[in-house]
Amino acid sequence: LPHTKTMYVRRRSYPEMSRRRGVVYNMDEEGRARLVFESASSFEGTLETKTGEIFAIRGIKGARDHTVDIQVVDAETGSQFLLADAAIKYDGQSATIAHPALDYTSDERLIGMKARKEIQEYLNPRLAEEDVYHAVFKGHMKVKLLTSCQTKPAMRRESICEDSTRIIEESEDFLA
Repeated sequence: LPHTKTMYVRRRSYPEMSRRRGVVYNMDEEGRARLVFESASSFEGTLETKTGEIFAIRGIKGARDHTVDIQVVDAETGSQFLLADAAIKYDGQSATIAHPALDYTSDERLIGMKARKEIQEYLNPRLAEEDVYHAVFKGHMKVKLLTSCQTKPAMRRESICEDSTRIIEESEDFLA
């Protein structure tokens, strides 16, 4: 028999990889946003994407002047994201928000009954009932972010049962 080379493939295991637990969230959405400003540094509204998904958008005063911290909430999953120090320009007639993960420019300003109708239908109906004047700013918004969240491994819980109880099924987290 002629001598042939035999190649062995050694399977490597990476135990640290199998223990990793986490969630990666990739959001790349754009659509029509409706925002109601209470001041130049405080607003709330919604983003309705081209696919019909809804995101709640809320802004509060940032750490520096002319900035806001923006909270984006996925209405379907409840996932929340905070975008810190977004630059904002608001003069009562138009609004612009700039952040590496979010871009918004208003192209329409609604007042009076049109604003109340828009608030009632798309935003917080409580705002339409107040006697305070609210203008609704509509415009194109794009949100693009990639985040990850590390989760802790679940602790195994032990169930106690009598010796006479027959165990039908067993898994890592429950006993039937």
